[in-house]
Amino acid sequence: MKAALVTQNQTAQACGRAVLDRTTPLKREIWAQLISSCVLVAGRIAFKCYAHGQSLWWDDHMVVLLFIFGGIPNMAITLAVTIPAGLGVDIWALPFENVTTIFRGNFIQSVLYFPQVALLKFTFLFFFLRIFPGRKTQLLIKGTFAFCALYGIAFVLAAIIQCAPIEYYWAWDGTGHGKCVDRNAILWASAVISIALDVWMLAIPLWNIRTLCMPLKRKLGVASMFLVGTLYVKSPTATKYIGRRELCPRTQQHMLYKGRLVVLTTLCISVTIVCCVRLKYLNDFFSSSNPTQDLFEIIRWSTIEGYASVTCASMPVFRLMLMRGYTKTLTILKLRGSGL
Repeated sequence: MKAALVTQNQTAQACGRAVLDRTTPLKREIWAQLISSCVLVAGRIAFKCYAHGQSLWWDDHMVVLLFIFGGIPNMAITLAVTIPAGLGVDIWALPFENVTTIFRGNFIQSVLYFPQVALLKFTFLFFFLRIFPGRKTQLLIKGTFAFCALYGIAFVLAAIIQCAPIEYYWAWDGTGHGKCVDRNAILWASAVISIALDVWMLAIPLWNIRTLCMPLKRKLGVASMFLVGTLYVKSPTATKYIGRRELCPRTQQHMLYKGRLVVLTTLCISVTIVCCVRLKYLNDFFSSSNPTQDLFEIIRWSTIEGYASVTCASMPVFRLMLMRGYTKTLTILKLRGSGL
């Protein structure tokens, strides 16, 4: 393996072929995502504690844990370890020890990936616990909690012991002695279960629409608002129904939370799409002849997924901030227009 890379490097130099280096764009992307993630999480906590006058609940704590144990370590390893070692550079142009460093960093990131996925699902489930007080729904949510926890623990262990001994994971040159399980099978199993959980978790709020005090046609209308992604709580339809007393108190509470739920639903679908794109690159990686280039796309999309997770969990609060800012701006403009 090493002799083949040396020959390939000499051939590339003799032919004047340029070495592909994509480290700089990735570094810029990650710094932008890291800074904006800090702003999102800090803004969420500050708004709820000080501007909105609310105490933090479990979904807020999950967002902080998601950022600390999912977002920051993944980005830090990429910025401090894999990019300096040559991630995104053709493998034949790198020193052999740098390739080993890149694979070691990728191993740590692959282990950290599953707690990140589990924490994101916990964030949604804690939010559902807060807004759906029904006993059966609460039991469903708690059962989903247990399944998500088992999912996270099982795949963390699978990621750690997928190769025996563990260091055989980064024995890329074929000189080590050990064996690995079918890593594609682990990746596909985790992805299928994760996507199935996402669908199940989206079904929980939609299923609860059946308890709304309105005719079937209007229930379908509310369900479509969840799926389409309306961002404004006081939609004309909802306002009309509430004004005419066609919603029971519990339904009115659901409608008040609808905006945040729809934002969560839309962004959760976005995270699922990013997960599927990442899976495509992972599938190509294990049969790659230039793994430091293919690993570039994997780490890139893993970072995007982590950032999307933090954004997904924090965006509903920022929606409230924008609504409050918009309302205050309109009030100020009206006062100025009236000469007060």
